[in-house]
Amino acid sequence: MHGKDLSATLNAGARPARKERRSHHKGALAFPVASVLAAVAVSLSPGAAAATVPHTGPPVVLSFAGSPQTFSYKGGTVSLSAKLKLAKTCKLTVSPSLAGLPSTVSCGSQVFSKKVVLPKDSTGTPITYTFSLGVSGSGGSVTAPNSVVATVGAEPPQVTFTPSSLVFPPEGIGIASIPRTITVTNNGTSTQTLGSIAIAPITGTDTGDFQVTNGNCASAQITPRQNCTFTVTFDPTGSGARAVEVQLLDASWGVSGTLAYMSVRGTGEFAKVSPSAAAVNFGVQGVNSTSNVKTLQITNVGSAILSIGAIFIQSANVADFVVYGGNCESTLITPAKSCTFSLSFTPTGEGLRTSDVVIDDNTAGSATIIPLSGTGEFASTKLSETNVEFGSVTVGTQISTFVTITNTSSVTLHFLSSSFGGINPEDYSWTPGACGSSGYQLQAGQHCSFAVNVDAELPGSRTATLSIYVNTKQGFDELYLFATGTT
Repeated sequence: MHGKDLSATLNAGARPARKERRSHHKGALAFPVASVLAAVAVSLSPGAAAATVPHTGPPVVLSFAGSPQTFSYKGGTVSLSAKLKLAKTCKLTVSPSLAGLPSTVSCGSQVFSKKVVLPKDSTGTPITYTFSLGVSGSGGSVTAPNSVVATVGAEPPQVTFTPSSLVFPPEGIGIASIPRTITVTNNGTSTQTLGSIAIAPITGTDTGDFQVTNGNCASAQITPRQNCTFTVTFDPTGSGARAVEVQLLDASWGVSGTLAYMSVRGTGEFAKVSPSAAAVNFGVQGVNSTSNVKTLQITNVGSAILSIGAIFIQSANVADFVVYGGNCESTLITPAKSCTFSLSFTPTGEGLRTSDVVIDDNTAGSATIIPLSGTGEFASTKLSETNVEFGSVTVGTQISTFVTITNTSSVTLHFLSSSFGGINPEDYSWTPGACGSSGYQLQAGQHCSFAVNVDAELPGSRTATLSIYVNTKQGFDELYLFATGTT
């Protein structure tokens, strides 16, 4: 191109058209170079504004914590902090309430921080404060997913117990323990005025299981480092663990007073017994005759004291059995120790006779019952003769003859008494001999002989009867006596 032509072209503000080059690679995107350069120029321009991405939605609590979380009874300051997003205001609440809370503050910096003073304890019990944080923003409101707790310990009482707690060993139901002495000491620097002492339940209704004797503590005034005493007794009314608190009102701590307390525990146990026989059978016994005595031993096989009250017979054939208290009735038996009592059987009728001996005690059923049994049987006899013929007897002369009686039953034959009857009883007598007299006993299968005597007072027929009273069903054996008096 000539210089003239070039000058003209430049003066006209035009430049020769040039065909833009394109990539010949398959799939490549083509961008106008001018467009790319323009974009780069804008981004590099010193006055260009930085691009921002808008944020929306509810606020977020990233963390919420406090430190320290445990304080002595004197209280202190807990520092609370939280990390947030999208927050504008924060509201702090606490339970139980504290002065100055709830409190609402700005937290647009996305950080919450506050110090809260926890007061000294004045209740005598620990107090736990629970803090909650609510956060608000343009997108709504949320509550921190966790709470922060801080505990102020209980102020130590001015009076203390020695021992600080009391545990009784296992005690039998209805058995009062040995009283335990508790010492109350004034640890303060001023005189303490004490009020009442009471039993309070921890759980359930165990207050009736413990008794307090005030000693010299109730309404006492204790100078510093001095003490008083009272006693606690455990008398369980039921089995298992029993627990209460002994509460002492320290009236010097204010109009309403402050309770100092100690834990008292014990375990009630039913006594356990082992009789030497689970049942007593006296076997066969003659009706209206008394058996040999049988002795029963009662052993305490538990860990609690066994308390025995009355021992008596009940049910069915009460009159047939007799109990002798021995050393068991109305007594206390310590573990592994024993006592004894005795029984006898006097059947008032024939056949099977039954009853129970009842031992009032503090076992699970409130009594130990042992079945009793025996069989009543009438004795039976056989006389060598029932008609005794003396024949002719000179008046004033005594003649004797012997009669044998055999016990044909399986029970003891008892000779109870005798008597003469009939027309001329004065002419006759008897000599028991080997058969003894009233109260004599003849064992089963045995026999004995006795003499019957006649001494006719007048001539002629002399008759009489001899009745020997024994424990047969009829109740007596009778002999018919005949003689003729001659001169």
